[in-house]
Amino acid sequence: MSKNPFPVSLPRTEIPRLRGTQQRGKGKTPLYYLAWRVDPLDIRSGCDYDAFADDFVDKWNAIDKPVSGTHKRPQPFFQLWLGGLEDEDVYFVVATNNRDPKTITEEDIQYAKAALPEFFPQAKVDLDSDEVFRWYRKVNF
Repeated sequence: MSKNPFPVSLPRTEIPRLRGTQQRGKGKTPLYYLAWRVDPLDIRSGCDYDAFADDFVDKWNAIDKPVSGTHKRPQPFFQLWLGGLEDEDVYFVVATNNRDPKTITEEDIQYAKAALPEFFPQAKVDLDSDEVFRWYRKVNF
């Protein structure tokens, strides 16, 4: 199997092209997720993946967000195994490059960040770190 020419992850500021965009010498842009990558053991509520998904989306839905006639907000979600079967981290996704990633606003990110679970203080999870919050490509199993 040939090596994928697209990086496994990108810094938040290095916005990928729209999924499916043909790139010379590389092929089509794959699906990328803008997400927080977290060790599930750092989450205060325990390791219940179904609860992570439900709580994140429910908290995001409960946030009073202004409605815009021109901006369609991304719908955050929870994802497992973006790094492959050996990946034990969990991902709280703000958006993907299925829609133009340049339309994601700082406000969209802050609403999703407000819906994240609580972390143990000793975990020292830095949600603003480029090592935690970035674009991730799903690695094939």
